[in-house]
Amino acid sequence: EKLADYDKVVWQGINGPIWALRALDSGDYDIPKVSGVTNKTTRQKLINGILEAQLADGGWALSGAYADVDVTAMTLQALAPVLPPPSST
Repeated sequence: EKLADYDKVVWQGINGPIWALRALDSGDYDIPKVSGVTNKTTRQKLINGILEAQLADGGWALSGAYADVDVTAMTLQALAPVLPPPSST
């Protein structure tokens, strides 16, 4: 239920949507419907929020203009189930 409110999920920055997406995908869970939530979380909102935080150098970081290897790795793990498979060419 705590993942149902998108505003609460993203208040801390990029960590929120990364870990929310990983948590939901860990067991193929649905986002619960919770009364009183005005900005409901969706998988697409989580994905979009993560992609919008991508830095110019191609990675992600908690802050700053340059990618951090740890945050980028966590991000790729979160996005892995939604990324298209690599092409064979």
